[in-house]
Amino acid sequence: MQFEETGNISHPYKIVFEGEEIDVAKAVFREEMFNQARKGNVGSISDYDVEMASWDDLSETLPTRIVSAGDFAQKFEDFHDATDDAIVEIAHSAGAAPFLSDEIVLRRTMGRQALELAGKIRQEATKQIGLDEVDISEIDIDAGISSLLNGERSPEGDSDEA
Repeated sequence: MQFEETGNISHPYKIVFEGEEIDVAKAVFREEMFNQARKGNVGSISDYDVEMASWDDLSETLPTRIVSAGDFAQKFEDFHDATDDAIVEIAHSAGAAPFLSDEIVLRRTMGRQALELAGKIRQEATKQIGLDEVDISEIDIDAGISSLLNGERSPEGDSDEA
């Protein structure tokens, strides 16, 4: 997976999925569309969802521009979180003998891969905006909260006093 900033305010990030990542991304969006349809929310299915779910199988990469890396990663995490329920549903609806079906193994594998991709997306987004450089261990939160609760002002807030 490649992750980069686009410089475009409306879609600030671009992600390029490669290899098996394409199948995982397609599955994430297909399952989301399926769940929306099951709830009767077909109006919630966007053209973007359809494009992601129906990407050409012959392509070696799946490039997409996104608005929020966190929201995009959440879709992959939700897919992972739904793995157990999906496996139960597969078992209930399978028309073949269990030993003839690869669907359960495939869904479990894709759930794990989706979680890994979500982690990579969040990690890359954090690097892009520089949050990985902040060391919160040096921040004394207790002292700051105590001073606020005691009615003390911060030195920056005292600029209006003469």
